[in-house]
Amino acid sequence: MSILLSTGDCTIVEHTTNDAYWGDGGNGHGQNRLGTLLMEIRDGVEDKLRL
Repeated sequence: MSILLSTGDCTIVEHTTNDAYWGDGGNGHGQNRLGTLLMEIRDGVEDKLRL
């Protein structure tokens, strides 16, 4: 969890040429669902830690 939190507010991208759904497809045009989910989890954890 500390590694995820250490990314701060940076954009997380799963850079891979063989997956355009979970990753960026290698050219930045994929959906990057893994990166998006990780950022959502990070934001939720940060919100909980502020309480």
